Amino acid sequence: MKKILASLFVVLVPFMLDAQRQRFTTQVQELSDQDNDEPEETEQDEEERAQERKELVKPDRTLLARWKGPNDYLRCFIVDTVDVWKSLFTKSSMHVLSAIIPTYLATRQANYVIHKHFYRPVTHENVKQPPKFLSEIAIADAIVAIPFLALNMYGWWFGRDPLEFRRVQVFNAGLISTWVAKLILKELKHHDAYRPWSGEFSSDEQACNGWPSGHSAMIAYLATFWGLEKGYKWGVPFGIFTLYAMAINVVTNHHYLSQTFVGAGLGLLFGVSAHKVMGHIVKDENFSVGMGTSHYGKPALRLAYDF
Repeated sequence: MKKILASLFVVLVPFMLDAQRQRFTTQVQELSDQDNDEPEETEQDEEERAQERKELVKPDRTLLARWKGPNDYLRCFIVDTVDVWKSLFTKSSMHVLSAIIPTYLATRQANYVIHKHFYRPVTHENVKQPPKFLSEIAIADAIVAIPFLALNMYGWWFGRDPLEFRRVQVFNAGLISTWVAKLILKELKHHDAYRPWSGEFSSDEQACNGWPSGHSAMIAYLATFWGLEKGYKWGVPFGIFTLYAMAINVVTNHHYLSQTFVGAGLGLLFGVSAHKVMGHIVKDENFSVGMGTSHYGKPALRLAYDF
């Protein structure tokens, strides 16, 4: 999973940034051509044209990563990542955590009861398994990566609103943060970290890297962030996909039930955190301060707030 995400991130970012830069150059060229086609403009028209150019190349904070190149994209990514981690230690995140802990403790009691229905210890094989193609949808890294790739394409290529581009940046920062947190937690060695016995794993010893479920964490993060950002029309389908991934991981003996809930809780926690970071960005973007001229032609200070 980590190799696929890293490869997609490294390959697609420069390509998409270059495509957006070409679109920007085309817009400026079209504006210049229009000026050449209309040589008999009045002085007022020329001032309006100059103002349009200024607005087009205005270094708006939401556009920095789009026009300034990979270095500025990386700067925004680092700032967003720090903000995501900082937002974990807020009151709203603690409310989420207070709901995750009792859920984990409750589902922990059902681990072995559920596992025995899908594993035969005498022959060391999985039983009552779903068709392979249904399992691959929630387990195969290449397939699970598809919605993440599609959402990045949405922001980089089809997102006309610059704020959508920033939204995908914050989403990626939270995604990598969730992945890092998952790796750290998987290194902890304790009783609940053992994976269930499975015909796909060794029959001699249990693997000790199952806490939490990484797939559940990543998909739950996706569902939480985009559900909070876009509403139920996005949140419900992704939420169903999260539950499906959790169920498949339990049925195929990749994880115990409690491990999938810990993973989903981790994704939920980072999804709320990233949404909060995006909320601060939108709030900042609504307020603007700038210099201009009054209708008397004198310098003036402009304050604006977009409700």
